[in-house]
Amino acid sequence: MPNLLENLNDEQHAAVTHTSGPLLIIAGAGTGKTTVLTHRIAHLIEQGMAKPEEIVALTFTEKAAREMSDRVDRLLNTSYTSITIATFHAFCQQLLERYGLDIGLPAPFRLLTPPECWRLMKENFERFNLDYYRPLATPTRFLQGLIQHFSRCKDELILPEEYLHYATELQGDTDLAEFTRKKMRVGSADDERILEIAKTKEIADAYHVYQAILLEHHALDFGDLLLYAHHLLEMRPNVTRALQEQHRFILVDEFQDTNWAQYQLLRKLVNDEANIAVVGDDDQSIYKWRGAAISNVLQFTKDFPQTRTVALTANYRSAQPILDRAYAVIQRNNPNRLEVQIGVSKQLRAARTHDGTVAHVNAATGEGEAAFVATRIRALHEEGAPWGEMAVLARAHSHLDSFVQALERHGIPYQYHAATGLLKTPFAVTALAILRALMSYYDNTALYRVTQMPPFRLNPDDHAALLSFERRETTYYDTLNRALTSGAAVSDDGKARITRLLQLIRSHAARIHDEPAGVILLSFLEESGYLKQLADSSHKQDAVAIETLLHLQTFFDLIEQFCATYPEPTVRAFVAYVDDLLESGDEGGAPRPLLVLDAVQLLTIHGAKGLEFQHVFVVNLVERRFPTDARHDAIPVPDALVKETIPPGDHHLEEERRLFYVALTRAKISVTATSATSYGGARDKKVSRFIEELGVESTSASGGSNQKPAITAAAPPVERAAAALPLPTHFSFSQLKAYETCPLQYKFAHILHIPTFGKPSFTFGQTMHRTLQRFYERVQALNSVTQQNLFVAPAGAASKEIRVPSCDELLDIYAQSWADEWYGSKKQRDTYFEEGKRMLRDFFEQQETAGWRVPRLLERGFTIRINRVTVRGRIDRIDQTADGGLVIIDYKTGKPKTALDTDDKEQLYLYHIAANEVPELRALGQTVELTFYYLEDGSRQSFIGTPEALERYKQKVLTTVQRIEARDFAPDPGPFKCRTCDFRDICEFRQLS
Repeated sequence: MPNLLENLNDEQHAAVTHTSGPLLIIAGAGTGKTTVLTHRIAHLIEQGMAKPEEIVALTFTEKAAREMSDRVDRLLNTSYTSITIATFHAFCQQLLERYGLDIGLPAPFRLLTPPECWRLMKENFERFNLDYYRPLATPTRFLQGLIQHFSRCKDELILPEEYLHYATELQGDTDLAEFTRKKMRVGSADDERILEIAKTKEIADAYHVYQAILLEHHALDFGDLLLYAHHLLEMRPNVTRALQEQHRFILVDEFQDTNWAQYQLLRKLVNDEANIAVVGDDDQSIYKWRGAAISNVLQFTKDFPQTRTVALTANYRSAQPILDRAYAVIQRNNPNRLEVQIGVSKQLRAARTHDGTVAHVNAATGEGEAAFVATRIRALHEEGAPWGEMAVLARAHSHLDSFVQALERHGIPYQYHAATGLLKTPFAVTALAILRALMSYYDNTALYRVTQMPPFRLNPDDHAALLSFERRETTYYDTLNRALTSGAAVSDDGKARITRLLQLIRSHAARIHDEPAGVILLSFLEESGYLKQLADSSHKQDAVAIETLLHLQTFFDLIEQFCATYPEPTVRAFVAYVDDLLESGDEGGAPRPLLVLDAVQLLTIHGAKGLEFQHVFVVNLVERRFPTDARHDAIPVPDALVKETIPPGDHHLEEERRLFYVALTRAKISVTATSATSYGGARDKKVSRFIEELGVESTSASGGSNQKPAITAAAPPVERAAAALPLPTHFSFSQLKAYETCPLQYKFAHILHIPTFGKPSFTFGQTMHRTLQRFYERVQALNSVTQQNLFVAPAGAASKEIRVPSCDELLDIYAQSWADEWYGSKKQRDTYFEEGKRMLRDFFEQQETAGWRVPRLLERGFTIRINRVTVRGRIDRIDQTADGGLVIIDYKTGKPKTALDTDDKEQLYLYHIAANEVPELRALGQTVELTFYYLEDGSRQSFIGTPEALERYKQKVLTTVQRIEARDFAPDPGPFKCRTCDFRDICEFRQLS
């Protein structure tokens, strides 16, 4: 293990080595908060103060959780089963999956996304008995606002019963019936009062109905995860005590972004030792719009009076002049800052001595402002600044449009991190056009979009010839057919492209009623040659191709999410599902995170949180743009129900100022704030008050910078940046096996992440594993097994006295666990379903005969280190024999084997290594048996890993990872491998005979 305390400054050292009790780490911008968090976790383990499974670290995003987990892995030169590093919502979901039955939640439950909640409300619209919130012209207009309102209620831990009680008390003796009959017309102050009462009663009733509908459908939304997790801990003291004993050390990242529900959950989880460390900075709290309660930071020291406070003030990013200007601005938020509230200095000091500048430039027009920024960026680049070390930050995405145009005119490479949702990306629009064209040949818009795909795109002359026919035909489909039969002046290449397109449209349209949407779309993309073109371009590190692949991956994630919900996942059903998403105001969520290229970055300030650049341009700094006007929730939560303590002052302006502070502290060397007098409206704009607070002299954009430059043939082209996808930071058995089969196949699957046709056998295998896990969890519960930790239970030896659910209950669990993805037809799905029932009946009968055993561990994850390589895995089941030996079991749903060769054994070799090297598993006993259990016929193949065999496998892992790190993805084709490869249709090296 590296020296964890080496190179830490005094403040960081104090935070990392704090031994016990509550700890508040005030981590200013650029002060190394992630370093402190990860080193503190590793230090607790290294010093024996905590076992890995006794630590829980909570974050706000999956990305932050992954990054923290990877950094901890690199610091810990040891193997372990689990450190819980998760988002608040993921932690609560696991908690409710384990204990939800204790408070009457359905088991299992489905977690619905916001658009799925919208659809559920729409399908049950008549049950809500809405009046005011059901306008005649657009009855579903307020659905999205109601869902957001319910979410805010859950942020405040407001149960439907509490809301109904408040509405009833507010109503008192007021008669709402006559007012409702008059269609809620307001004619007086008394009518206004009655209207507010009626609206509140209507919302309270709707909230109650909404929660009932969710539970009827065995579903929860994201807000429910926090609401019910807190309710569980409040209503079940035994569960709370078990969790407090298990999670002795709690760490929280970005504490300033917690809402009321998250903070109250943390308070419930903290035991008497109060070993909770929270890391945050009240000056960087910029998410009030999604429920963040800055008062939590101020409240922490009051709730935990023994709190030790450590302020990290050594900044490793920015020059001192930038830090000084930023500090001058943020002090305008006093007294509602920790610096004043608890008397701690938060003034940042630069740890690195380099020059820095802060300037303000005002242009006459918005175009002139954008032109000035582009000119200055090119000058900085000529002075040596890399493109990727410069950023243009704006308050809103719409403010960046003119800067995109200016950078293009100046031939500057840029990357625009737009707020566009998945369904608005070019790939998603094309994919949906394909599906719509398959549903109807005569959808002109959709079919035209398909013809613009690279495999079908016509040259300009052919396109012009086609247009001459388009005027004579009623549909674009007829136009394409006529171009092939009427002697049109279309080239042979053009006719070949049209012919191939029409053939694909017809052949795939014939399949849309029988096959899932994902299968149809992926087949079309493969047979058209589009996937191959993307793969070939990505090999050359083409940034556009790689970005398209990232969007493609996310689109297929959406399809899988749809398939998990709909029993008949046809093309028509999927298109209707997407239409509902768009109608609800959702754009399909964010695409997968894009790679950061060596190009100027254009982002909103919210999007830039956590990033840093040498040179930062903060643009459009005029009143009503930055700071913006205050916006309020469409349906605000009544003040009487809000539990958060609201500090006095102008909350909106203070948050806008914090956002400006975040923008300033992204910069290492220079900040250039820009504004314009006119953005095209009738009135001139007033320079933002933040410029005055910044305390710098303002200058005017000089020369011709205020004029929109003409586009000429001499303008340099926009440079296209190359991109290289990152390598994995950890590996699994399946990854390593894929590389061994064919390195190029590994690249397609695990580097490029190209979607593949899912296999029914894979979906079926997942269902069977999930069924047996849930069944044996009930076995553990029936036998009163004491929980070792939140997700794992120990067990006793085999006994005829062991209580188990009935076979019928096992089959019920199977039906609840069933997933429909990737079955080619209803007949195939039904065949698999019946086969699974047969296997489980046989399995139950075999256990009855042999004697039941309560598993020691189920679905146990582990992380091991083989030299410097991190390998992760999950063991299906571990039993313990009467004499304390461990039996590791892996279920197989494939064809049983009568004999195993070395390659077959390697998966269990990996599990054996984990059992030997992970302290928690090693303490349970010595591994005495490795077993593959074949569910098809109940047969077993058992063996033991010799020390020599385990060492050989370790060396094989190291050799494989060395080749991956060297980016050795040379193809290794062969007839059998290529015939079974998911990527054979896009691989130029395939050998099929």
